[in-house]
Amino acid sequence: MVLIIFSTLLLTGAMLLHTRQHRVRDIKVTVTNNGSREELTLAETERLIKEQEKVYINTAAFNKLTTIPGIGETLAMRIIRYREEHGRFWIATDLLNINGIGEEKLKKIKPFIKIE
Repeated sequence: MVLIIFSTLLLTGAMLLHTRQHRVRDIKVTVTNNGSREELTLAETERLIKEQEKVYINTAAFNKLTTIPGIGETLAMRIIRYREEHGRFWIATDLLNINGIGEEKLKKIKPFIKIE
């Protein structure tokens, strides 16, 4: 789905190069999201893509965890070990219980994770 959205963005971008009648924020594109079609602005489409790129911290495998900027192999293993020993993370600040994740690290990784 992200590929479809990305392709739509590229096509829309190409169209914008040839027309100067519309402002970028006013352009609408039709995307498919979870089986439903929606008409979104380019800004809304970008937010949708970013949201879908987030990592579910409670279910992500080792390899997926290491894609989070600032989470290397060691922290990924600690996150998995914490989940196995204590269960799921209920809120983002639960990650502060992991050795190596402090306030600053949490601020950096928060935009890339989901806790659901």
